[in-house]
Amino acid sequence: MTTALQFASTDAGKAGVLTVKGTLDYTTYQLAMEFFDQAFARFGPDLVVNLLETDFLDSRATGLLVSCWKRAEEEGGRLSLVAVEQGTTRVLWITGVVSRIPVFPTVEAALTAPSSGLTGTTTGTTTADTTPSDTTPSDTTPSNVTPSGVTTADAAAPFLSVTDPTMTE
Repeated sequence: MTTALQFASTDAGKAGVLTVKGTLDYTTYQLAMEFFDQAFARFGPDLVVNLLETDFLDSRATGLLVSCWKRAEEEGGRLSLVAVEQGTTRVLWITGVVSRIPVFPTVEAALTAPSSGLTGTTTGTTTADTTPSDTTPSDTTPSNVTPSGVTTADAAAPFLSVTDPTMTE
């Protein structure tokens, strides 16, 4: 059973924190790409992508993460991932993505890491005792949703959120 794809983003001051929950694969690629484009527009090139609640990640989704990392680098920012070397995100270690994109066990670790030490390094995350609930966005629901399900940002909405209406839980 696949979990409906959900995205949320919060402004952590020095970076946007993006949380991906559910299945990120070829069927949700376009929706994910739209979400990441909106995140770059809202937060700029400094992003932390929390993958702790992702239940499936395929090669196309991995390619999207690499493209976002390259875009962040080209725009003078940094993109880091929050993941652990087990389960769904193990593919990041198998494919060698973690040798290029910095990976941390928690959102807090990613946000507090020195920016000079982030680009092109791996911090070695093998800790399994992370708590995804630490990064769950507030109950505030954004009001502007496009036909594709992507929520648009406005001053009143503290985060963007996306739910793919075609996916069932």
